[in-house]
Amino acid sequence: MTTRHLDLLRDLSAKNREKEEQQRREEQRQRKRESLLRDRLLNRSSRASSLPESAGTANSPHGADPSGSIAPPDEDALPEEQREWQVRCNRDIERRQEEAIQKVQEKQRMELLKREREKQRQQRRLSRAQSYLLERCGERNPELKEFLENKAKKPAALPKLPYLQPRGTLTLAMPPEGKTDGDDAEEQDDGTPSGEEAKTTAAAADFKNTSGSTGGGSRTVLADAGCKTKQQRSPEKRSSSVSASKAQVSRLRSSYQTLSEWKHRKGCSPDQKVFIVLAGYPDLREALLRRGWFMNEDKASKHFDFKWARATDIDHDKLLPDQMVNHFDCCRGLTTKIGLTVSLKQSRFYTSVDMDHYYPRAFDLYDPLDRAEFVLNFKHSKAESILRAFLRDVDCGSVQDTFSQDVVAIASKVCMRLVTDPEDVMDCGPLAVDLGCVPAADWEVLQQVNLDDPTKPLEGYLKEDVLDQMVNKRSTRIAPKKLEESEADKKGTKDKDTKKDKKRQHEGTKPVVLSAPLSSFDKPRGQHLIRQVRTTLAELSEKSRQHNINGTRNAWIVKPSGKSRGRGIQVMRELDEIFKTTESDGFQWICQKYIEQPQLIHGYKFDMRQWILVTDWNPLTVYIWRHPYLRFAGQRYDETLADRSEFTHLTNNSIIYNMDGFSNKNSDLDAHGYMWFKQQYQEFLHSTYCKCKKHHTPWLEPPPYTCDYFGVRWEDVMFVAKEEDDEDEEEDGDSPHQPNQLPKQLAAAATSGQPSVSPATSTAVPSSDASESTGSEGSRDEVVHPSAVEEAAKTATKLPADAGQESAAADTNEGDDVDDANRASCEDLWDSCIRPQMEDIIIWSLLCVRDDIAHRKNTVELYGYDFMVSHGQEKPEVWLIEVNSTPACDYSTPVTCPLVKKNDGGH
Repeated sequence: MTTRHLDLLRDLSAKNREKEEQQRREEQRQRKRESLLRDRLLNRSSRASSLPESAGTANSPHGADPSGSIAPPDEDALPEEQREWQVRCNRDIERRQEEAIQKVQEKQRMELLKREREKQRQQRRLSRAQSYLLERCGERNPELKEFLENKAKKPAALPKLPYLQPRGTLTLAMPPEGKTDGDDAEEQDDGTPSGEEAKTTAAAADFKNTSGSTGGGSRTVLADAGCKTKQQRSPEKRSSSVSASKAQVSRLRSSYQTLSEWKHRKGCSPDQKVFIVLAGYPDLREALLRRGWFMNEDKASKHFDFKWARATDIDHDKLLPDQMVNHFDCCRGLTTKIGLTVSLKQSRFYTSVDMDHYYPRAFDLYDPLDRAEFVLNFKHSKAESILRAFLRDVDCGSVQDTFSQDVVAIASKVCMRLVTDPEDVMDCGPLAVDLGCVPAADWEVLQQVNLDDPTKPLEGYLKEDVLDQMVNKRSTRIAPKKLEESEADKKGTKDKDTKKDKKRQHEGTKPVVLSAPLSSFDKPRGQHLIRQVRTTLAELSEKSRQHNINGTRNAWIVKPSGKSRGRGIQVMRELDEIFKTTESDGFQWICQKYIEQPQLIHGYKFDMRQWILVTDWNPLTVYIWRHPYLRFAGQRYDETLADRSEFTHLTNNSIIYNMDGFSNKNSDLDAHGYMWFKQQYQEFLHSTYCKCKKHHTPWLEPPPYTCDYFGVRWEDVMFVAKEEDDEDEEEDGDSPHQPNQLPKQLAAAATSGQPSVSPATSTAVPSSDASESTGSEGSRDEVVHPSAVEEAAKTATKLPADAGQESAAADTNEGDDVDDANRASCEDLWDSCIRPQMEDIIIWSLLCVRDDIAHRKNTVELYGYDFMVSHGQEKPEVWLIEVNSTPACDYSTPVTCPLVKKNDGGH
């Protein structure tokens, strides 16, 4: 057992003790409460019996105790009397609880009302102050005016505000409705507010009442001689002041209006539903309008029945119980890189499945404990990479030089500690101490090994003292003096190494040779090392799936937690560059093991985007979209990792879009936009893994939803939205969806043909487009959601008339007259291997965060899961990469366009 496992056991024991202590305290409180209630009832009954009969009105039905409590029956009382006494006691308890709850609710309502009034009061004060500054001081202080209007740089000093007269001293009389001559008519044309709006405008500045001689009314003018009067101000300035006053009045009115009043003012029928859709999603907006809903265009309005927006645009504290939104509160444990890594560490506690089974090991470099565990894991991974590279050289046989026998022996010894059972060495002190660590003498040799070229030692590695300092300090930032010292140490590395070599020679110890000819392993000791390495790597693969993603380069991927859309992600291979890159304290960093053995399609890396919809957390209710899609990297994958370009290692559409040649069709993938439908991936899995001599694939179908299915041309509807939100990142704008700037050549070429899929039939089997996974502790039941697949369940999917003719002919097994109905079909790896793993991972991850998320009815949330596939021992293995809140639903490629239309619009 490793140190991590021991820490996990201690944490679980501590949690169990806390739960037992809490349960014991709860039982004590319950017993104390029952005792106090019993004493209270006894005292009350004794006082009632001691009263004289003349005061017997207290015992009458009109003066009876409202609790209805009586003295507890004796031990010899009948069971009916005991039950009656218990029932009365329970009623008294319930009544007192209801009274306490009502008092608390009333107090909360009063506090909320008080806060609302104070907020309105502050808004009025701010509006009056801003209006005064604009009207009185804007002419004389252009800097202040620019600050108030354009939010420019704050001026050095602000003038003092004068005392504003109370509203009662102002006498405003608006002119009659029929008056249209003179200045009054001019002001009506300018949009001067009337009624309550005029009062609000008057309260925004220091006014003096003067009587007018025309129209039988009075006019209000400015009293300050230093500023221009209302008649002398330009129409533009009056219009800006009036518009600001109208905006303030609108905010004040919206603060006390109800939804029914809002509907009446907007001309909406009382039984019509109101919705707000922000951040794009045109298909969702059109689908709601088709269903007869009314759209509220004010994004900040509180009057709605359903609101679809980003998480930052939803105030969960002010939601009414019947209002529906598309985000749960407190979801950072699932949708952020740091939160997901921390939450999945409790996977064994919630699901009995360890995080290492489905999530590449990741570490928070801000936490000193995680940094220490990362350094230890880095050392183990490098030792394993040395062994894998050594076996590659042995199996290849074409290389001349490889790692020396001493290096291979040290790396093998380090890896053998990982597969050693602690019970076998528990009685041996030295072995038990070194079981979970890498000795300093072994690491001094391994850190010099160059995985790219064994003949050249690695330069620039961190010294042991600098490494210990970076692990133990609170932050990853290095002090300037330490940096200078480390640079000086690197400059003098050769001199120090020379001194060490001389010292070793003087002491009779030879320095370790890092490389040796491959022929040196032909001797018995070399053959023994080869067999030992093969056995050790086989045992590592059987112990944990994490070892199946390791390769020969010991690569790690560094992710900043405060950025999304693939920004700031880098691939690194050495400790010094990892710690130097993450020394910034602006945000946290996650260092995750890079999947060095990914499944490749025609030489390209890819990941799968899976949409899911969570409608409830108790019980956990999940709807899984049946049509995920694949996203490819822009360049071929290189196993040597010599090219660290983001176009080789990342699959984000927002990154690949900026690559040269993105607008051209990729001949290797036979696709535009570097995306595939799920059905194309099914065909690839069949062609790669199926060993049948005669193939029969009735489950292989073309994509059911394409641009032709919806009758649209992608170049006419394409747009690119901002990628999925990262809750650690600040919002870039209120409307992230912008018109697409993709080249027209890509759009024209993309819609000219169908994707290369080999269907077995010309029509698809009717099936629902979403599957529901409900339950807990790993249980999963697939059912059809009535509202999620309302349109899809009506009719079967129709495909083009000529689709599948060529591949259907090829699927007849070269002209053999065999009855397809009696022939066994080939294995569908998607349904038997890939999809079950994805669904299990989704359920496991949701169970890990269920206790941290605020449960609320009438709330749904759409998540975007990103998965990668690696080569397993027999079949592909699926890995969770990250979970995105508000995933991108745009028409970025011919693949996402029809899927988004089907998912969001319910066509």
